[in-house]
Amino acid sequence: MNKRFIENGQYIASAKEAFEIVDLTKMKMVVNVTEDQVLKVNQARQIKVSADVYPDVNYEARVKFVGGTADVNLNFPVELQITNVKDKPLRGGMFGRATFELPAAETSLVIPRAALLGSIENAQVYVVSGDSVMLRAIIIGRLFSNNVEVLDGINEGEKVVISGQINLTEGAKVTILNEN
Repeated sequence: MNKRFIENGQYIASAKEAFEIVDLTKMKMVVNVTEDQVLKVNQARQIKVSADVYPDVNYEARVKFVGGTADVNLNFPVELQITNVKDKPLRGGMFGRATFELPAAETSLVIPRAALLGSIENAQVYVVSGDSVMLRAIIIGRLFSNNVEVLDGINEGEKVVISGQINLTEGAKVTILNEN
């Protein structure tokens, strides 16, 4: 019982709430995931939830519902059902973290976002070839915070210019200052 709306000896009308009863054996948690993650949450082999109040305890969870539309930040709501632990039970309103064990991701080619010229739809980069640069069109995949996935247009091991592109033209001679 979470709340009591009546007192002993009180007369109550029909359909009036008397108590609020809460089942703590199964808890609900809503997490927001990105558009590339939302397609993978149902593939999770295992979902573990941890709470700050019990840092040494992992709670088992499963996906109960995946939202059909994104919010303004392009995140999708995912509802998890958590199996509570009897001796260290979670309570409503506690802060927790969910960890999804997903199948191994495929490797991809990623470059710094600073290397891009033009828009995401018409992306180009300067590629270093010997002591000069070539402007090359690329196809962008997923976007990360400071990096972008390249689907086509450059190969692994090719060097791209990430600073000073505004001063370059096709075939301009360059000297590499920092090879990171």
